[in-house]
Amino acid sequence: MMSPRRKKTPPVLPYEKRQRPVRPVFIVLLAIVVVLAVLVTGYRVKVALEPKTIFTAPDKQMVSIFFPAQAKLVERKFVVRNNISDKEKVEMIINKLKQGKHLAQGFRLYEYTTDTDGVMYLNVSKDIISDSPSTMKEILTVYSMVNSFLTTFKDAQKVLFLVDGQVLYTLHGTLYTYKPIEFNPDLLED
Repeated sequence: MMSPRRKKTPPVLPYEKRQRPVRPVFIVLLAIVVVLAVLVTGYRVKVALEPKTIFTAPDKQMVSIFFPAQAKLVERKFVVRNNISDKEKVEMIINKLKQGKHLAQGFRLYEYTTDTDGVMYLNVSKDIISDSPSTMKEILTVYSMVNSFLTTFKDAQKVLFLVDGQVLYTLHGTLYTYKPIEFNPDLLED
């Protein structure tokens, strides 16, 4: 009788490993994880790059007042009701600056108006020139008023000071006030 023949199998070397087939389910799950990671990262980047806005209720608005602090101006925002009159805003600015002792207690704003060219005229009392402040105090006092009024009143672009109805060349010899003064961003605190 014949002996059955055995099939020859190729010898397996010890360093060869048999690979298992990758299952399609794992590939799909890996793809989903990668897509989700990309979406989450993209959303975080988008949120980080969006400008931050201050939320104010529709019946409120902001009044910005710049206060002298050392050699800079510090802006503080005050929330007021939406229907506040311009006169009340003006009085608020003047009173807050008086409370901080940045304006003389006798200082008065007689009247104010803005022309069609965007120049806001402030007719003030002589108390603005009564004392003789240092150069830096004069600059900060003038620009605290100018920056506060120009930020609060959007139709104004420059401020012209009148002292008892008259234009002065200078209040204390440092700043020329015979021309309208613009907003000064260089004095703002960083």
